[in-house]
Amino acid sequence: MFSQKTIIILLGFIIILAVGTHAVLRYLNNSENLPDPKTSEPAGGVRVIDEVNIDNKDIALVRYGEGGFEPLVLSISVDRGLGCAVKLINQSKVPLKFGLSPHKASGDPGIDYPPIQQGETFLFDPRFKGFTELSFHDHERPELEFLVKFEPSCR
Repeated sequence: MFSQKTIIILLGFIIILAVGTHAVLRYLNNSENLPDPKTSEPAGGVRVIDEVNIDNKDIALVRYGEGGFEPLVLSISVDRGLGCAVKLINQSKVPLKFGLSPHKASGDPGIDYPPIQQGETFLFDPRFKGFTELSFHDHERPELEFLVKFEPSCR
C-alpha cells in the first residue's frame, strides 16, 4: 500500500511536528510570563495569603468569638498593615466556616473559604472586581456577619 520510503518520511514528519509543538508550548508556558500570584489582583477567586513577614501594625483584623464578629465594619487600604488583606482569628470554641454573603440555602453556599479551627488565624484577600464593599458571614449562624469596605487603593 505505502512504500517503505513514504512511511519513513511520514514518521519523520510526525516526529518533527511533535518536537516542534513541544518546543513552542515550553516557550509559551515560560513561568516568567505569568503574573506573581502573591502580588497580582485576584481574578474572582479566593486568594489565601501565607503568614510570613507580616507587619502586625495597623492590620485589618477581625475576631470571631461566641458573640460573632468584631468589628462589624472594617475598612482596608493598600498602605496599611496587610494592605488589602484581612486577618481573621477564630476565638470561639468551634471551627468557623465562613463565606461570602448573602448566605444561600444548602447546596449553594456561595464562595467557601477553608474552615478555621479554634484558635487559628486565616489571612485572605476579600476583593472581587467591581465591588466597593462585601459582607462575610458564619455558615452555621448566617445572621453573624461583618462588612469589609474597600478604600480606593484596594478597588
